Amino acid sequence: MDLRRYLPNNHSFGISNLTSNYLYTVTIRSGDPFHVTAKQVAEQIKQQKSSLACLKSILMAEFAFHAIPFRILEKQFDRLFKIPVLSYTNLGILDRTRLSFAGLQITDAYMTGAVKQVPYFQIAISTFGGACSIRCNLYGTPGDKEEIGRFLSDVHFELSSKP
Repeated sequence: MDLRRYLPNNHSFGISNLTSNYLYTVTIRSGDPFHVTAKQVAEQIKQQKSSLACLKSILMAEFAFHAIPFRILEKQFDRLFKIPVLSYTNLGILDRTRLSFAGLQITDAYMTGAVKQVPYFQIAISTFGGACSIRCNLYGTPGDKEEIGRFLSDVHFELSSKP
């Protein structure tokens, strides 16, 4: 959710990490092309982005961290907060004109999501210079790395095939 529309006028932007989840129900039939699935997800994203419901978990976490001692909260975290095993994050477009590092010319850039531990897995998407990057960070075994490599190869194949 883009919260910039709620900032007061003349407020400068920054980078923040607001963790929340949009949950989707998508029907994928064998042989469905990627664009059919993407359209289902896009329709649900549009509906959910117009709602503030995704902020509920942030507000609950804020309340919990003030109301419950950390030692108790830490032990109950998995029961209180559900983290999806598979997640996707769109980190957005990196604007070449707004990236500034001591006057250096930026030729390539991407952002990645969180480092996840098995069994959790996250795909992060970012765009720079008209090119989309798909990234993931996983803390796991060499076998996990091979499996993720196969998964990303399948994603590449799916996205490369013509609709």
